[in-house]
Amino acid sequence: MLCAMSLCIFTPLNTVALATGESEACRAKGQGYWLVASDGGIFSFGDADFYGSTGAMRLNKPIVGMATTASGNGYYLVASDGGIFTFGDAQFFGSTGNIKLQAPIVGMKPTSSGNGYWMFAEDGGVFTFGDAQYFGSKLQYSNY
Repeated sequence: MLCAMSLCIFTPLNTVALATGESEACRAKGQGYWLVASDGGIFSFGDADFYGSTGAMRLNKPIVGMATTASGNGYYLVASDGGIFTFGDAQFFGSTGNIKLQAPIVGMKPTSSGNGYWMFAEDGGVFTFGDAQYFGSKLQYSNY
């Protein structure tokens, strides 16, 4: 499953996301990658710098996705409840962490400007923050 320039690998025990040095977002460095565990623990390899993690925090819901900033000098973690955690030069523009969702969040994608992001729910819902534009969602067509 591809989610927001990160490859998410689902295992029976936890969720792990991989952001590779081959993605456009990591172009600035390009010779490393991050792994993120469902508790938000970050593991950096190659020239991917460590900017922080939620590994020591008690999360309401597990981390289900990761996305890097355009510069490669930061990253976002997204939890299934829509909680967003920013590290390095990633900016926070809002979250759905305090909203009761109909379906869990499964991924996110930052805008190319770095001034916003989209979050995607399992049921096709799309949530926009910052300069991310809303273009519609699967939910609009669920009655057809």
